[in-house]
Amino acid sequence: MHMWFKTFLIGLLSGYLSGQFGIGGAALSTPLLRIWLDVPPYLALGTTLPPILPGAVAGALTYNRFNFVDKKILPRLILGGLAGVLVGSLVTPFISPHFLMFLTGILLLLISFRFFIPKKKKGGEKKGRSIFIGFLEGLISEVSVFEVGAGAGFLSGLLGIGGGFILIPGMVYFLGMEVKKAFGTSLAVIPFLVLPASFIHYFLGHISLEIAFWLTLGTVPGAMLGAKVAVRTPSQILRYLFGSFLFLFSFYFVYLEGTLLWGLK
Repeated sequence: MHMWFKTFLIGLLSGYLSGQFGIGGAALSTPLLRIWLDVPPYLALGTTLPPILPGAVAGALTYNRFNFVDKKILPRLILGGLAGVLVGSLVTPFISPHFLMFLTGILLLLISFRFFIPKKKKGGEKKGRSIFIGFLEGLISEVSVFEVGAGAGFLSGLLGIGGGFILIPGMVYFLGMEVKKAFGTSLAVIPFLVLPASFIHYFLGHISLEIAFWLTLGTVPGAMLGAKVAVRTPSQILRYLFGSFLFLFSFYFVYLEGTLLWGLK
């Protein structure tokens, strides 16, 4: 199989993932570039950034046609995200990335379980809730739109992971947003977080333009297809699918970063 076809296929798969779940897609494309094409680590990380831009835009436009992008909160999410990216990038040399990625994985692992709990209807039954859940929901109600964006941007700038993994749980559980609208709004924010990182990695020599080109050719149609499938899928099924994907992704992060952190690998 030719290298360009493998690269195109990676872009297609990561684009579909991006469109269906409102994330950047680098969580799939980066490891696949390492495994399938043996791309060096820095190139595998940086080269996935430019294709995220058109893929996210294509997916966001598809969601927007079905009114699944919240334009009212978009500016505050973007401002928070840009501030977070700047701070996260600046503090990177002072924080152990393995330790923070381990803690992030634990957080996402816990959040993933919440996606398997059916969303309560307004005015629904509140019996049987634990004190902890009530306290947690009280804290969640105090989180602002700007803080959700800043948290996603901070971890994106610090760890080089797609901001969607933080944005979507933040919008669903901190802001009470419906899951499809969270996916679409996340895709609309992601380009603003990825653009500065793309410039930085390009000037650092971490981007292969040839690989990025073939990735982009696959990412755009993949994202459009993923978004079209998502908007026609029942919201509760999407919650379960995203919860499963988030669980697997975060479990992998906890295992990988834990072994690196404690010298087990």
